[in-house]
Formats: sequence, structure tokens, C-alpha cells
Amino acid sequence: MRRLAVLGSAVVATALACASPAWAVVPTAASYSATITGAVYEWNGLAGQYQQTAAVNLPALLFVEPRRSAPTPTSPVVGLFTGQTPALDSRPGAINFATNSQGFHVDPNVLGPTQAAIDVAGVQADPAAGTVQATLDPQAARAIQVDLFRTSASFVSAPAQILVGSMTLQFSADGRTVTGSFDLAGNGLIEPGNPLIPVKRYVANVSGTATAIQADAGGGGTGAASALPLLDRVRAPAGGLGGAARRGIAVTLSCRTACNVRATLSVSKALARRAHLAQTRVGSARASRASAGQFTLHVKLTRKARAALRGRAKVKVDLSVTVTTPDGVGHPFTKRLTLRGR
Repeated sequence: MRRLAVLGSAVVATALACASPAWAVVPTAASYSATITGAVYEWNGLAGQYQQTAAVNLPALLFVEPRRSAPTPTSPVVGLFTGQTPALDSRPGAINFATNSQGFHVDPNVLGPTQAAIDVAGVQADPAAGTVQATLDPQAARAIQVDLFRTSASFVSAPAQILVGSMTLQFSADGRTVTGSFDLAGNGLIEPGNPLIPVKRYVANVSGTATAIQADAGGGGTGAASALPLLDRVRAPAGGLGGAARRGIAVTLSCRTACNVRATLSVSKALARRAHLAQTRVGSARASRASAGQFTLHVKLTRKARAALRGRAKVKVDLSVTVTTPDGVGHPFTKRLTLRGR
């Protein structure tokens, strides 16, 4: 990150303030409900420094997972997503970033890069300290044009392709919380600017709480953490409301033990009232596994709900999934989806 350090004194990356715990863990795989706080900047050639374009306070998904090819404890994949690709999401601070292109499996707008598994950053994990450090490789980063962030809501401002920068994460002793910071920069896809001075920059802190976690038993984690289930992927079918009624929303989970799964789809009380639905629940499904493994559950919209909601341009539905492990503990997951009317 030496290049960024000399570009302008107006911006200084915030370093992690927390000291390493006495014992710590870098999860083998985990997802976190996170918050990004910081600011985005654009280079002002006349002033010779970066100038802030917007403050950022956005919810995000942060995750860590093993690399698909030759996974090792010292080289996990790290991803940070605020939702839709910044090519469509105009919020300043919107970001899609993964240190390996396999990480884009969480983004339904991006399919191709999930197959190549290309590293765009060097990642080093220190299980003893509970830290992960990722540093962009500028040459590799140019090959992946889906690592993006926004600095402006203006429709004439293109998202920046992330080309240089770094991210540092510090995990708690049990891996259930994470704090960190990042300093990323790049050039707009349609406004490349000077390749030696990235046009746009994003400096922020991130903090999160685990929604699913698998700790490596050899890395200081607890046995209970390693048995927790994971919500791997949620994908709405093509065809909007009709597809959700015929084929269902595909929910892929990984159970580390035998498990029972119950999933429901619901709409808001206001929408149920307007659509003359007797209840907010508009779909459900159940499944079970007698042993550990990954499987996919399809949660279908009921025919009655589809008929009541027909004609609407889009409908927001809340997916709630509860995975019950043999100890009787229920592990909840939630996700909001938008189904288009067709």
C-alpha cells in the first residue's frame, strides 16, 4: 500500500486498534453481518490530493472461506459485499470485493468469475493472532472487472475497478466477531485517469457478528463452533413470482452434523393486507439430513400467494431458515429477496 500512502495527506487509513487476544482463531469458513463506516474519495488534480465525496455507513456481508484450489490455512478467500454489484447500486460506498474470483458465488449478478478461481490479492492468515491480511496484486486485479466500489451516486460517475490496496481483519478469540479496516483504490471503468494515481479511493473500518461459522479445530476454535451449520447460497429462480411458485427459491446449506431444516417465506403485514392474504407466510419447506453434508432445499411460493400477488412489478419476501442440530439448538438465518412480477 506504499503507493497510496504518498498520494495525498488528506486521507489516512485507520489502523486496527485492538490488540491480539491471548488465543484466537481464524475461521475455516464464516459469514458475518457487518457494517462499513468510512468515506470515499476522488483525486483532485488541481489540489494534488484526494477529496472526500461522501461519508459511508452501510450494512454488508463479510465472509471467509477456503480457496477452491489447493486450500491452505494461510490463504483463505475473503469477501465484502453490500448487495447488488456497484455497476447497478449507485450508493456511495457500495462495494463488491473478493480476494479470489470464487468469492463472487454470493453475487447473483456475476456468474463467470466463480468458475475460474483467480487470486486478485495475496492473503495471509495468522491463526495464533486471529488476523488476516490481504494485499491486492495490481496486475491480477486488472483481470477481474467485478471487484468494484462507488464514490458517487451520480449517473455519470462509473464505479471504480479495485486495483490496489489492502484489508486487515482481526477475529475475536471464538471467531464470532470481527473488526478490521481497508484502504482500496482504483480507476473508473469509463474514466481510467492516470494509471499511476488511482482516481478513486475507499478508506473505511468494518465490524461484524457471525451468522454462520466453522472454526478449524487446530486453530484454537471450539468444538461447538466447528459444528455450526452454514448457509452457503440463496438463489431466486428465473421467472420471478411464477418461477418461485413452480421451482422455488434454492437454499443451499452445509450441515456439519445431522440436522433438521425448516424454511419459510413471508411478506410484510402491509403487503399481506393489501393483497388480501390471510397471513404473512407465503411459502415453506422442510428437510433433514441423517449425516453431515451439503444439500439444497427449494422453498416454493404457494399458488394462493402467487395469485394474490400477481400483477405487481416486484415483491419483497423475507426468507427465514432455522437449522436444528442434534443438541436441540436452532440456528437461524434470514435473507430478504426481491421477486419480479412476470
